Amino acid sequence: KHEADGHKPLSETARGLIDYFHAYYQENQVHPTMHKLVLTLGKNQGEHFRDQESYKNFLYELFPHGPVRMLCKLAGLPKPVNEVET
Repeated sequence: KHEADGHKPLSETARGLIDYFHAYYQENQVHPTMHKLVLTLGKNQGEHFRDQESYKNFLYELFPHGPVRMLCKLAGLPKPVNEVET
């Protein structure tokens, strides 16, 4: 669906993040917040970053319209409500 909508193919890292969101939701019945995602510093997704700010910037490079919103959409999860992506 993502590529059919005219977007670039998803990278392996992006696919890993989608899988992470899906698994997290299955376990917790809620999507991870941006804060939770940034705290991982990419450890769950195979990429490793030295600080939270660089990881947050990386996430916005992958998903410029909001990492949590886009990851929920791509993972087939409910749309995030009141999620602040800063």
